[in-house]
Amino acid sequence: MTKWDEIKQLFEKTRELHGKIDIVCANAGINDPENLLKNDDLEPNWAVLDINLKGVLMSTLEMHL
Repeated sequence: MTKWDEIKQLFEKTRELHGKIDIVCANAGINDPENLLKNDDLEPNWAVLDINLKGVLMSTLEMHL
């Protein structure tokens, strides 16, 4: 998940149903079949960072709200 509003809604609904959240395992990820850092003039596939890094960071931030 890469959209803050969707992650926030998910956490809010989970808290509503279960009271609190003890553990979050944000382990989904994608792989870039091309090299993310290859040396050419093309823009990298930022979806890899959006999902693999930002998704984990947003889950972590929301967990502590």
